[in-house]
Amino acid sequence: MGWKDDVYDVIKRTWAIGQIFTLDRLYEYENEFSKSHSDNVHITDKIRQILQYLRDDGAIEFIDNKGTYRRLK
Repeated sequence: MGWKDDVYDVIKRTWAIGQIFTLDRLYEYENEFSKSHSDNVHITDKIRQILQYLRDDGAIEFIDNKGTYRRLK
């Protein structure tokens, strides 16, 4: 699986549709992501980038500029 699938999988298994989550909570999975993407040393940067892609896909929405999101799909 790629980055987008991995991050979205964590979101789907951790938060129900409509639930709000924070970037800090998603960062708790950094070790999981680093195991499956050991070539990337900028894990937190990549997580933020993937969240932008998931927002553009309509899977999540940005609630504020403080790292708060809502799962839509």
